[in-house]
Order: sequence, then C-alpha cells, then structure tokens
Amino acid sequence: MANNETDNTAERNDPSETDETEEQHAESMPRPLTDGSPSTEDRLRCPHGDTMWVELTGFQRDLLACIRRLDEETTIPTGTTIKESMESLYGETINHGRLYQNLNHLAESDCIDKVVVDGRTNAYYLTDGAIEMFDETVRHLVSTCGLQQSITES
Repeated sequence: MANNETDNTAERNDPSETDETEEQHAESMPRPLTDGSPSTEDRLRCPHGDTMWVELTGFQRDLLACIRRLDEETTIPTGTTIKESMESLYGETINHGRLYQNLNHLAESDCIDKVVVDGRTNAYYLTDGAIEMFDETVRHLVSTCGLQQSITES
C-alpha cells in the first residue's frame, strides 16, 4: 500500500500537469484588445515607464495629490506649504526628513519637477507623465467602483 501512495503522490505532483493546467487556464482568459493604445497598466505608470502608481507608498501618493491640489489652488507648492497641507491631512506633525526624502524619491522617479524659487526654497510640480498616471488611476478607480466621472483637462 505504501507503494501505491507514493505513486499517487508522484502523479499529483508531476510539474508537467501543473504547467498544462496553467496554460489551459491562461488560454481561456479573455485577451486584451490590441488597438495600439497603451494598456491600463502602462497608463498607470509615471513617464518613461519607470514607476507605477502601486509602487509608490501611500505617503508618496498623498504627496502627489497634495502637490496637485496646491497647484490648482494657485498656491506655490513649496516644501513648507506641502508640509502644512500634509500635516492638516494626517493630523500630525510631518518630519522634515520623511517629507524631503519622499519628495526627492518622487523627483528621481520623474513624478515631480523640483524648481528653485530662491536660494533656500524649492517648488515641486507634477510632471505631465505623473498627471496622466494620476488621472488614469482616478478613472480606473471610478470605473471599478461603478461611479460616473467628470475629469476636466489638466
């Protein structure tokens, strides 16, 4: 009886059967339309395909939203105004190191442009690619929730 159990176990763990089953499952999945337009995954990336929305931390995503909101309110999004806005959002003090480390990461990821205002002050603006990624993420979330959307041109 021990031999039969061993034989059955070997048959169930045969990797070729698993691969065939996975291939059959993959073949039965609907294929995306290929009309030449970028896929949703591609549109959820920052410029040059470097960073995806889901690869950013929650804090970094909140920074992008904060910068966009400040810019739309015609407030220059400097480190100080971003910090104040984030503290209001989070209801707690934001550490300078945390803020600037994440702003620098977003700049290195081509999600924001860092612009010198004066000798000690920088302003931070979303890149065109980050705006597209942000808008596509909003459209994706709205669609997923089954809501209607009204997104104006940026």
